[in-house]
Amino acid sequence: MQNYLINVNTNINDILDRNTLSLKKVIEHAIKIKVNIVSSDEKENHQRMILNFGHTIGHALEKMTDYTLLHGNAVALGMLVEAKISELLGYLSPENYQIIQSLMSKLNISGHQLRVMDFDKIIQATYTDKKMKECQVRYILLNKIGEVRNDNHTVAHPVPDEIILKSLHFVKDGSNGG
Repeated sequence: MQNYLINVNTNINDILDRNTLSLKKVIEHAIKIKVNIVSSDEKENHQRMILNFGHTIGHALEKMTDYTLLHGNAVALGMLVEAKISELLGYLSPENYQIIQSLMSKLNISGHQLRVMDFDKIIQATYTDKKMKECQVRYILLNKIGEVRNDNHTVAHPVPDEIILKSLHFVKDGSNGG
């Protein structure tokens, strides 16, 4: 999966310019990845959950904005926050986080939208997430770009609210904090 991000990052200007060939390549590659994941785990018991990267925070942000924040933007912002969570927990390197943050910035995804939000309410909104298990909100975390954290066939992990709060502040302020 890392080739996908490198491909997007390498071709970001062509993609933003809506170069048909570059867009076609990225979309075809993304579809192949998703088909492979979904077909290997049709019931979303394990591997398919990785497709939820960014959705725990993203869905909370949608809820907080009464769904005026578009799903794609909310999930992209969620990916940025969840990547920061991964970095704060020591799983994702600061360099990998910087690559993700830089790419998101080129796509006009940044923490500025978080400046007007109540972080405690965002955290509370995560408690309605479908990955909630045993009264704990679970997140898809990264070890590196293109590789989710997988502990004993578990890809959704509980994260203390304090780490979520810290991550939201770092992303809001645009600081690396790693």
